[in-house]
Amino acid sequence: MRLLVSLAFALALATVACGDDDEEIARESPSPTTSASPEPTGAEEITWDEALELFEACEVSSAMQAHSLDIWLTLDDGREVHTKEPGIDDLFTVVDGLPEGCAPSSMATE
Repeated sequence: MRLLVSLAFALALATVACGDDDEEIARESPSPTTSASPEPTGAEEITWDEALELFEACEVSSAMQAHSLDIWLTLDDGREVHTKEPGIDDLFTVVDGLPEGCAPSSMATE
Protein backbone atom coordinates (compact mmCIF):
# COMPACT_ATOMS: atom_id res chain seq x y z
CA MET A 1 0.00 0.00 0.00
CA ARG A 2 2.83 2.41 0.86
CA LEU A 3 4.34 1.63 -2.55
CA LEU A 4 1.14 2.82 -4.24
CA VAL A 5 1.20 6.07 -2.28
CA SER A 6 4.88 6.58 -3.16
CA LEU A 7 4.21 5.88 -6.83
CA ALA A 8 1.31 8.35 -6.89
CA PHE A 9 3.50 11.02 -5.28
CA ALA A 10 6.33 10.38 -7.76
CA LEU A 11 3.88 10.63 -10.66
CA ALA A 12 2.56 13.94 -9.36
CA LEU A 13 6.11 15.30 -9.08
CA ALA A 14 6.98 14.10 -12.59
CA THR A 15 3.86 15.77 -13.99
CA VAL A 16 4.83 19.12 -12.46
CA ALA A 17 8.46 18.74 -13.59
CA CYS A 18 7.35 18.21 -17.19
CA GLY A 19 5.62 21.60 -17.41
CA ASP A 20 6.69 24.14 -20.04
CA ASP A 21 7.46 26.92 -17.60
CA ASP A 22 8.35 25.93 -14.03
CA GLU A 23 8.24 29.57 -12.90
CA GLU A 24 4.68 29.96 -14.17
CA ILE A 25 3.64 26.73 -12.44
CA ALA A 26 5.15 27.98 -9.18
CA ARG A 27 3.23 31.27 -9.44
CA GLU A 28 -0.07 29.50 -10.10
CA SER A 29 0.32 26.79 -7.47
CA PRO A 30 -1.02 27.47 -3.99
CA SER A 31 1.50 27.62 -1.16
CA PRO A 32 1.93 24.26 0.55
CA THR A 33 0.77 24.00 4.13
CA THR A 34 3.51 23.56 6.67
CA SER A 35 1.75 21.39 9.23
CA ALA A 36 -0.84 19.16 7.62
CA SER A 37 -3.33 18.95 4.83
CA PRO A 38 -6.47 20.92 5.52
CA GLU A 39 -9.11 19.10 7.48
CA PRO A 40 -12.01 17.94 5.30
CA THR A 41 -15.08 20.15 5.70
CA GLY A 42 -17.39 18.88 8.38
CA ALA A 43 -15.01 16.26 9.80
CA GLU A 44 -16.09 15.23 13.28
CA GLU A 45 -13.39 15.28 15.96
CA ILE A 46 -12.92 11.94 17.69
CA THR A 47 -10.38 10.45 20.09
CA TRP A 48 -7.72 7.95 19.02
CA ASP A 49 -9.54 5.28 21.07
CA GLU A 50 -12.77 6.01 19.16
CA ALA A 51 -10.83 5.67 15.89
CA LEU A 52 -9.51 2.29 17.04
CA GLU A 53 -13.09 1.17 17.72
CA LEU A 54 -14.08 2.19 14.17
CA PHE A 55 -11.19 0.19 12.72
CA GLU A 56 -12.07 -2.86 14.85
CA ALA A 57 -15.70 -2.61 13.70
CA CYS A 58 -14.50 -2.57 10.05
CA GLU A 59 -16.21 0.79 9.47
CA VAL A 60 -13.26 2.68 7.89
CA SER A 61 -13.19 2.86 4.10
CA SER A 62 -10.20 5.21 3.71
CA ALA A 63 -7.52 6.79 5.89
CA MET A 64 -5.03 9.63 5.46
CA GLN A 65 -2.04 10.30 7.74
CA ALA A 66 -0.10 13.57 8.00
CA HIS A 67 3.38 14.14 9.45
CA SER A 68 1.68 16.22 12.14
CA LEU A 69 0.06 12.98 13.44
CA ASP A 70 -3.33 14.13 12.12
CA ILE A 71 -5.49 11.31 10.82
CA TRP A 72 -8.55 11.73 8.63
CA LEU A 73 -10.87 8.77 8.18
CA THR A 74 -13.76 8.31 5.78
CA LEU A 75 -16.27 5.83 7.12
CA ASP A 76 -18.38 3.34 5.19
CA ASP A 77 -21.45 5.54 5.77
CA GLY A 78 -19.69 8.54 4.17
CA ARG A 79 -18.91 10.45 7.36
CA GLU A 80 -15.47 12.02 7.75
CA VAL A 81 -13.72 12.05 11.12
CA HIS A 82 -10.44 13.52 12.37
CA THR A 83 -8.15 12.42 15.18
CA LYS A 84 -4.47 12.45 16.16
CA GLU A 85 -2.43 9.27 16.38
CA PRO A 86 -0.16 8.94 19.43
CA GLY A 87 2.97 8.31 17.34
CA ILE A 88 3.97 8.43 13.68
CA ASP A 89 2.80 5.40 11.69
CA ASP A 90 0.58 4.09 14.51
CA LEU A 91 -2.13 4.09 11.84
CA PHE A 92 -0.24 1.49 9.80
CA THR A 93 0.36 -0.67 12.88
CA VAL A 94 -3.39 -0.68 13.56
CA VAL A 95 -4.30 -1.49 9.96
CA ASP A 96 -1.69 -4.27 9.77
CA GLY A 97 -3.33 -5.91 12.80
CA LEU A 98 -6.88 -5.91 11.41
CA PRO A 99 -8.61 -9.12 10.36
CA GLU A 100 -8.47 -10.00 6.67
CA GLY A 101 -10.96 -7.96 4.65
CA CYS A 102 -11.27 -5.29 7.34
CA ALA A 103 -8.50 -2.91 6.21
CA PRO A 104 -9.50 0.36 4.53
CA SER A 105 -9.59 0.16 0.73
CA SER A 106 -7.60 3.39 0.46
CA MET A 107 -4.64 4.62 2.54
CA ALA A 108 -2.52 7.73 2.05
CA THR A 109 0.27 9.59 3.80
CA GLU A 110 2.02 12.88 3.15
